Amino acid sequence: MNPLTYLKAIIGAVVAGLGAAYMGLDDGSLTPQEWAMIAQTTLAAFATVWGIPNKASGTVSDPTPVTIVSPTLKQAQEQVSTGAIPATPAPSVVIDLDGR
Repeated sequence: MNPLTYLKAIIGAVVAGLGAAYMGLDDGSLTPQEWAMIAQTTLAAFATVWGIPNKASGTVSDPTPVTIVSPTLKQAQEQVSTGAIPATPAPSVVIDLDGR
């Protein structure tokens, strides 16, 4: 058993556990419920990080290129008039800073 296999999960568990302990220490002490929260957080972080497989080396996350084509104004007007694109106005937001 190679301990480096679990290193990422151990680091994730330690960081999560320390974060939970920091939140529990806001009043200067740890109650039994806070210790239980720290243990649950640490275990959940370890299991989550350990359970997600690493990406195999040499793989690409999204090999398909994305092409964005913006229509011309005439094409957009035609699409709206044929019903391909709904003609909804952009929402407007009015912020009244004076409170009137």
